[in-house]
Amino acid sequence: MPPSQADRCAFELSAGNPRLRRGLVACPDNIWRVTHGCLRVGILQRVKVPRAVAVVTEGSRVLLIKRFLRQESSAVCVMCEDRGWAGPGCPGHRYAVLPGGHVENGETAEEAAVRELAEETGLRATIDRQLWAGRHNGRPAFYFLMADVEGAPVLSGPEAAENGPDNSFELLWATADQFEALNLHPADVRRVLADLLAVSGMRRHKRRHESPSDRADAPRDGG
Repeated sequence: MPPSQADRCAFELSAGNPRLRRGLVACPDNIWRVTHGCLRVGILQRVKVPRAVAVVTEGSRVLLIKRFLRQESSAVCVMCEDRGWAGPGCPGHRYAVLPGGHVENGETAEEAAVRELAEETGLRATIDRQLWAGRHNGRPAFYFLMADVEGAPVLSGPEAAENGPDNSFELLWATADQFEALNLHPADVRRVLADLLAVSGMRRHKRRHESPSDRADAPRDGG
């Protein structure tokens, strides 16, 4: 985040800010955790809050959120920063992400992934395993493969409430060959998901060609 933006966020904070009581500060599109005892007038020590991500697969497809984001200025747009856009105006960004969000105080990354999936899509699920760990716009990000998924995906929560021309959200199922066209973000996760979907697709194909007795004896996977 540019120093000027950090300074503005620091000076705008007050003891009455409900986000301070929660231990989180948003400066926009980035979420920072206020460490205990570090806040003074005009000074804010910041630790970027980890992101927890839910990976829901259906055969050779994965559930994504297709996004369009246009901010008032490139100075406050995390996607402009990620892409190195230096113009004064934000050109708008089309991309896709996996369901997920920040890990709240007292919450594990696994709990956050389950909660964010429910809030954003209405789906209920459990954790199968941690699939990957990386970075998302400079924040640590933890990716979890989901199991025992129940329900039908429907855009929900803040995403549904904020959905509009300059900040749009759309749930969709995508195969690995669509990741580039959808501009799946961050790009580092594309290969991880492609490998996962290839294995899931082969398992589904194998099950279709097994006899009923073979299928009953085969172990089930989380994908």
